Amino acid sequence: MITDQEIAAALDAAADPSDRSVYLRLGVGAQRVARVRAELGMPPFRRGPRPRFASWAELYKAYAVPLADGHVGWAGRRTGRSEPVMRLRGSTETTARHAFRAQHGREPVGNARRTCGLPGCVAGAHLADRRMREGW
Repeated sequence: MITDQEIAAALDAAADPSDRSVYLRLGVGAQRVARVRAELGMPPFRRGPRPRFASWAELYKAYAVPLADGHVGWAGRRTGRSEPVMRLRGSTETTARHAFRAQHGREPVGNARRTCGLPGCVAGAHLADRRMREGW
């Protein structure tokens, strides 16, 4: 069980102490992180203008949050069904598709799906396409 003191320490140590990056890293609720921020007298997290990125890789690197056991969380956009997505210059693709392509050096056949069982994980090594799942 993560204590409020551990959340406070993570907020103090974070280069970008946004609620999403801290709660993803610690595995606690966003509301709890917001409450600890308020108790510490930290201003509430406010999203500023979205930064501009030159490439899909740069965008992925900016919002990917390393987690334990090689998992990667996503602190960027999500669909209404909570699927991590990336938007660049008017184009949209799933974060899993980009991570798969970066890891395996090819486009996925069909959907890139998680093999690790952690909901929302976008680690390229934890993704498989239809070819890999069906063994052909």
